[in-house]
Amino acid sequence: MMDQKAHDYALFGTDCDRALVCTVCDVQVKLSQDHSFTNYISNGDATCTADGTKTATCDNGCGTTDTIADVGTALGHSFTQYVTSGNN
Repeated sequence: MMDQKAHDYALFGTDCDRALVCTVCDVQVKLSQDHSFTNYISNGDATCTADGTKTATCDNGCGTTDTIADVGTALGHSFTQYVTSGNN
């Protein structure tokens, strides 16, 4: 009769990509979950004519980031110094 050992699991991976792995037989039980991004912060990179971007870090603590367009943040032109052409 073969001696059977009970599973003994150890946790591996990060918060969003992790698994329990049996240290006896290498069976894996996935515990993965989807990333969750809710707190986006502007990167301050908008220009006069183009929207900037904003970035969030995964709410689950895995450190993954997501960067998306920050729609409506284009600065537009701001003319503060005027030069005449002498054709007045």
